[in-house]
Amino acid sequence: MEGEERVEFKPIPARDLLVEILSTSELMIDLAYASALFNDEDLAQNVVELSEKVDRLCHQLAMIIAIAARDKEDAEAMLGLWVLASNSDKMSDAATDVAYTVLRGLGIPRIASEAFEEVEERIGRYNLNENSILVGKTPKELALEGKIGVDIIALRRGEEWIFNPSDVVLAPKDLLLVRGDRESLSAFRSIASGELNEFKVPQLPPLREEEAKTPEEKLGSMLADLVDLAKLSVDLAHSSFLYFNPDIAREVEKLELLVDLLHTDLELEAIKTGREKGIPEKKVLGLLRLALAAENITDAARSIAEVVLGGVRPHPIVEQVMRETADTVFMVEVKEGSKVTGLSLGDLNLEEMGLRIIAVKRGERWIYKPTPSFVLKEGDIVVVSGYKEGRENFEKMVFSKIKEA
Repeated sequence: MEGEERVEFKPIPARDLLVEILSTSELMIDLAYASALFNDEDLAQNVVELSEKVDRLCHQLAMIIAIAARDKEDAEAMLGLWVLASNSDKMSDAATDVAYTVLRGLGIPRIASEAFEEVEERIGRYNLNENSILVGKTPKELALEGKIGVDIIALRRGEEWIFNPSDVVLAPKDLLLVRGDRESLSAFRSIASGELNEFKVPQLPPLREEEAKTPEEKLGSMLADLVDLAKLSVDLAHSSFLYFNPDIAREVEKLELLVDLLHTDLELEAIKTGREKGIPEKKVLGLLRLALAAENITDAARSIAEVVLGGVRPHPIVEQVMRETADTVFMVEVKEGSKVTGLSLGDLNLEEMGLRIIAVKRGERWIYKPTPSFVLKEGDIVVVSGYKEGRENFEKMVFSKIKEA
């Protein structure tokens, strides 16, 4: 088509391409919802440009797979590689849809923005004060993932956005885009402003219970649940693929069905609330687009899980790549005599390791997003997501046994 860039073959290792596709598509999901949260058109435009990059990378990978697949065995070995990459591309497309919601001026209701206050893993935006202990250091040097459980995913310096700035020296007036949970971002806000000179995560009061919410707040909570479940489905799909675990893959299928139902409920609630509260139609449409993107992300996760259920084992390249992305997903079983037996998740200080428990399997039952008061028992299989720096510490904790007197 006229005006489009011609795709030419480049001899880039498949491993490198897949690493870039996975990390970029994951980053795009965070950036897209951040652009909606802050109504930031510049950030949304960057998401669109990153989508074009992912498209080019997927075209390159497709050509490499076509060249490498010389027979039936090669084709079967490469199938998982392509499914993982192509569905990451679908996730990037969903993120782009969110970005276009911002660029087309649809906007979202105020309550939808407030909903992101309830998302388990959220995005914060903070200006760096000259008195902050972060100034003059790189994110890699600071290792904030293991200290307070946050990750600087992007920064804006002047008019330029820098993504994945692990080696960039932080300077006063930098605008930092940070990923983490509620408590971790509260700590980062104080550190970035110069108010706090130590890496300490505060204990915040719990959010209001569901029964205390207005219809508009309930609508916002439904959106927050969809975004949480979409990210959860991606984590579980990757975990099922890496460990070739049909049990987790089946749970991804159930999640996808749940998201379908919740999405329908949200659509009906949005129409009803919009009509009763006089919310402009364009803003209701913007809200629906954000919800649809979450469902599309979950659909892509299910496609990955279906490969596992179809009996296709991951290519060795895939296993290596999954361990080299910024985040990691891993499974640990609580063995007899483990030190963590009888401890609650809150006792483990996971946020300081940059980790969160995605789910726990107890017997034949999966518990999604267990609360801090959830107590671990012998035989529990724990699915963990987060930063690589915290994985080794967590595994040591779980595998350590109680010393007998």
